[in-house]
Amino acid sequence: MDACCRWTGSRDSLECKGLLEVDVCGEVGSESEEEHAEVDRLGLPACLYDGGEILWTSHAVGPAIPWLWALNLTLMAHAAVFFLLVLLLRSCTSGSSYPAAPIWIMIIAVLPLPLQIAAEYKSICTVLPTFTNDMMQWHPSGARFTVMSVPVPVNCWIFYCMILSTVFFADLLTDSNFAGTMSFSGAEMCSDRTDEIWNFWWTHSLMGMTGLPPIRLDHLVFVCWLLTFLQQVVPCATMLRADHMTYALKDDGKSTAIMTGQQLYNDDVFFELGTAAGLKSITQISTNCRWCHVKRLSKSQPWRVMGYAKPLAEQLSKKFFLSYFLEPAVQINLQAYILAINRHQMGYFALVPALSLGLSMFTTALNLAEMLAFFRLWKELQDIVEQAKEHPDMPEEAAPKLEAGLTLWCHRAVFVGLIFIVAAATLFTAGLTVFGAHHCPHGLITVFGCLHAVSDV
Repeated sequence: MDACCRWTGSRDSLECKGLLEVDVCGEVGSESEEEHAEVDRLGLPACLYDGGEILWTSHAVGPAIPWLWALNLTLMAHAAVFFLLVLLLRSCTSGSSYPAAPIWIMIIAVLPLPLQIAAEYKSICTVLPTFTNDMMQWHPSGARFTVMSVPVPVNCWIFYCMILSTVFFADLLTDSNFAGTMSFSGAEMCSDRTDEIWNFWWTHSLMGMTGLPPIRLDHLVFVCWLLTFLQQVVPCATMLRADHMTYALKDDGKSTAIMTGQQLYNDDVFFELGTAAGLKSITQISTNCRWCHVKRLSKSQPWRVMGYAKPLAEQLSKKFFLSYFLEPAVQINLQAYILAINRHQMGYFALVPALSLGLSMFTTALNLAEMLAFFRLWKELQDIVEQAKEHPDMPEEAAPKLEAGLTLWCHRAVFVGLIFIVAAATLFTAGLTVFGAHHCPHGLITVFGCLHAVSDV
């Protein structure tokens, strides 16, 4: 989705976020009957929306922030409690080489899901009408929402995003279940050969070829599970504010971050917490809202675009590192290896580990597509900078700032490119492992081929 922002309010309220008092998209404070008709046609949620008077995101999203705090804290606490329950209740089952938790524990597993759905809907209600009005200024034909590049009605887009958010929740859930079954000697609980096969596999892999000694399987699983918390802990910690907040409608929430000392507004906290909780609708709108500032300025004073482009580069690269690199880089392959080891010993694929691996591979594929969007924005920013250099009103002192900002994007592009390569390689090797489990005589494979001697372990 592309977007362009239209801002209303006093000059002071605009300057407090560094916004220009310009109207690229239309007359400030005016709305045509066609726009109101378009809102009705799209069927936008009416909750917490005052009919178009609030056009500043920070003024609109305050009531949803407590929901996002509650959701993030609940998801983290639930993951820890669910892990402990699986760890305490796991037992060996017939025909499997590793333990499993009882089926009834899944009732406890899905308890936070209603809160996630409610929090995402509440968040959409607060931000979507304002955001859609911004989009209407950019697209004369009205707001456009897409699913895999296909334009769809907004209700279909909301439903699609909620499905992706539920998949994210299920992925976290299965990761906690996987960690609870395999951590703290769980790998050897039901078979004394699992660690031996793992060590044999390690020595014949790329890691073993470098001379790195095998790392205990249960230790790796537990560490990878702990890394999953970083994608929520870091954003939540950096969004803690020193001042008491009321989160009232029409309040921008200007305050100071406790950890970083940076100035925060309600939209900063809203988008950061929504992304940390895995709400795909808020994640998409977050990127587009910041990019809409870049697009708006590119039409009037393009030499100022780096004021929003640089924070966007930092935001995206941090998200990619925390969410798409630290944990998935090892977790997916661990799940694939253990699934293949179980099949080697028992002759079939276990359902729950296979489901966990499938969800992880699906979310990784979505993450790869999202990282590709970073490079498209980088290319568009390069074009904007080139146009800015030719602008007759550009101040001389602005050129170095443009170049510095573009250099930052270049460095971040290299960083994101490395994360993309690691994630793509992870997806490939996990797929290779599953392929080997089907086609190799003993069910185990490395990039060098099938491990034929594994039966001698």
